[in-house]
Amino acid sequence: MQRTHLSLLLVIALLWAICFQPKKTLNMLADPNQRPVKTPFGNKWTKKQISGLELRARAVGLKVRPDLIFDIGFNSGTDSFNYAASGFSVVSVEANTVLWQNGISTIEEKQYPITLLNFCVSTAAQLNSTLTFWVNEQNNQFSSVDKSRGCRDGTPCHPIQIPTTTCKNVLEAHGAPIYMKIDIDGYHWTCLQELCKVDPCSRPLYLSVEMMSHFPRLQALGYTHFKWVWGRRLDKEEAQYDTSGDWGESLVNHLTNSMRWEPAARFVELWDGPAGKQGRQVWGDWGDVHAKRTTKCSLSKPDAKLPKCM
Repeated sequence: MQRTHLSLLLVIALLWAICFQPKKTLNMLADPNQRPVKTPFGNKWTKKQISGLELRARAVGLKVRPDLIFDIGFNSGTDSFNYAASGFSVVSVEANTVLWQNGISTIEEKQYPITLLNFCVSTAAQLNSTLTFWVNEQNNQFSSVDKSRGCRDGTPCHPIQIPTTTCKNVLEAHGAPIYMKIDIDGYHWTCLQELCKVDPCSRPLYLSVEMMSHFPRLQALGYTHFKWVWGRRLDKEEAQYDTSGDWGESLVNHLTNSMRWEPAARFVELWDGPAGKQGRQVWGDWGDVHAKRTTKCSLSKPDAKLPKCM
């Protein structure tokens, strides 16, 4: 009898929540991404969970593939491998030919659903040409089109010539992803600039990029809510995984230590306030801004206070 009463109370509580807090309750019930992914190459998304991502994208009018992720800056491939093993198709771009060849070998061996492209990401003005890419011989993550970054601190490096592409071209060739990770040292802005030329309804629902300096560009692209992840804190907390960490709804915002997305004004307030200042004292400035669209893409209008999306 007690079990029956308990079940009845739970049903009543759920009905009350749906009636009086429908949006919040239904989001919690349907949310496909309300769990931290702690084991890369493990936790596989179900079709139902991926369908939940599609519902989120449709709610703001986006025409994206819910099962597709872009990894712009493949490097050693751990992020791409993690996304693929989790149930997503992945399109990755890598300029370093050695890393690209190593990645192709792993993809073929593991039969991952990853398309790995060997290009330098650039602007449209640099298409149909090659760029000099500086390969750092001590740390692959330092490699860059920018020589001062690719050869930083006097570390040995050498140049290679790599053909160019743009993020717009990759998106048009492979479809619009649900999430795009941009990690191309010193050249992130080129990808964001080219995304300005993409139909607002074909931009990813979720996007991440290194460094807070790119925050205004994310706003110009129509992203409204944000989270911050400190790279060194992530390296310490999840060193055994060797990835860029989680993304989307289950990503923990290091400014609040919660999964909550913050609107732009509140995000800046947190960054400039005690949480941001204390965090920078401990972890430095290096990290990723994660962005999410929450407004209808068809209603996107330029804000005179923001940099132009161009």
